[in-house]
Amino acid sequence: MPPPPLALSPRRHHRGGAYCEWRHRRHDPPALLHARHPQRAQPDRCRGRHGPRPPAFPLRTNFGDFVAIDDPLTEGPALSSRLVGRAQGFYLSATLQEVSFLVSANFVLAANGPYNGSVVSVLGSDPIAAPVRELSVVGGSGRFRMAYGYVLWKTYSANATTHDAILELDVYLTTK
Repeated sequence: MPPPPLALSPRRHHRGGAYCEWRHRRHDPPALLHARHPQRAQPDRCRGRHGPRPPAFPLRTNFGDFVAIDDPLTEGPALSSRLVGRAQGFYLSATLQEVSFLVSANFVLAANGPYNGSVVSVLGSDPIAAPVRELSVVGGSGRFRMAYGYVLWKTYSANATTHDAILELDVYLTTK
């Protein structure tokens, strides 16, 4: 039996925050989801620095920098919004010519929700100056075993002082 459509919330709005449209099948309604990505160093983060900064790059990122992530996925832009999962993985500063990261992440959905810990796996390039970046859904587990599709990845807001960001993720996927 195929999994039900991935719908984390019946409402849709874009007022005051980023959102993620998770679509499991073509005609299913979207749901809201937010990814908050703090870039500042924290005790539970793994960082490695390797090379020079790309030209004209104001952030504290050098070529070869590696950052492990375990970021909340929430319904709203505030950290107090309902947690629906976590984005776990890494990003790697992967070019010298521009500011771009290789992103490998698992979107681990909450075990207490309808998808009971199922995972959507994403891989791709994140050239942060582009208004919209497209990453690939390369698999999954649980209800999303053999998932494929794409993610439209946008920076909704970013703080230049703390280097925190809220990302808007429109995820479109199907399973075999």
